[in-house]
Amino acid sequence: MYQESSDNVIRLWRQEYNYPKEYETKEELSEAHDKAAQFFPESSIIHYVDNQGKYVLNIKEPVKDLSANNHSYRYTQEMMQIKRQAILDGNFMQAPNGKKSNLTERQWLQVRT
Repeated sequence: MYQESSDNVIRLWRQEYNYPKEYETKEELSEAHDKAAQFFPESSIIHYVDNQGKYVLNIKEPVKDLSANNHSYRYTQEMMQIKRQAILDGNFMQAPNGKKSNLTERQWLQVRT
């Protein structure tokens, strides 16, 4: 049911899902969950019962992978911060020996988290 993320999904998250939503019944929660699953991966959908007995649905924020040939949303905010700082420092995609890294961009960022 989930389809690959896009800029539209990020806009949808910002407009509709950027805060936890409360529901009175399990049925309402289930319906909201099914609707969210059309746009977001199951691993990003969180639901629970709060201290007041309300059913809560929350969606983790999608983060866009900014590499030119990859349009998935798999980079964490920490990875994006590392990338921005490395670009500013002039050592983005550089191996410890100062040469160009043999790692993919994602691998390069992962080993620095």
